[in-house]
Amino acid sequence: MARPTALTFEGNVDRRGRNVEDPEARAAAALDRALEDLGVPVRGRPGSGDPPPGLRTLVSVAGRPLRSVLARMLRPSDNFMAEVLGKRLGVAAAGPPGTIAKGAAAIAAWARGNDVRIESYDASGLSYANRVTAEGLVRLLGEAETEPWGTALFRALPSGGQGTLRHRLRTVRVRAKTGTLSGISALSGWVFLERLETWAEFSILSRGMPKATASALEDRIVRILQNHAR
Repeated sequence: MARPTALTFEGNVDRRGRNVEDPEARAAAALDRALEDLGVPVRGRPGSGDPPPGLRTLVSVAGRPLRSVLARMLRPSDNFMAEVLGKRLGVAAAGPPGTIAKGAAAIAAWARGNDVRIESYDASGLSYANRVTAEGLVRLLGEAETEPWGTALFRALPSGGQGTLRHRLRTVRVRAKTGTLSGISALSGWVFLERLETWAEFSILSRGMPKATASALEDRIVRILQNHAR
């Protein structure tokens, strides 16, 4: 698993969060305090280093299934989680350590393998250097439908009135991901075509418009597709 760049705590805690520069050190310090509270003496100060030889696994914990992770990432548009998954993808494609560059390269390689050229510099889409066309995204969404994980991706995307679409497209049968940067807006996914009684891929990319204007235009296009595409 790639080294994270932040730690997330859930439960009865303040909902506001913050990033830390060295999450491993924070976690080690918290473990030290917990051990000392239990009466276990701790010598020295926590730090990083290589594991000693001869270690054996005492317990292991399986992570959530990817389909569950996808929903937690896509519906609220969690950029941090996207970058961690991107690093993990980079490890699978090129070996450790996991890096943003390796993840971006793996994404671009998959796109090229499906005849779509993109310029990818991260997994979250926050880099202004990323480049992709609406046609390319539609083609990749179509390819996703043929993959074993396609259904999981479809179900993980927010529907109208949910996640980042919680105030949008409430009466439309749609599964889509928003994308927002300063002066840039996107909406891509699947919409149900009422006249054809089938789901279809779509992608809308715009730049140079106020966010509210771009969102209203995206919603109008999706409604037109739903009601009039034939």
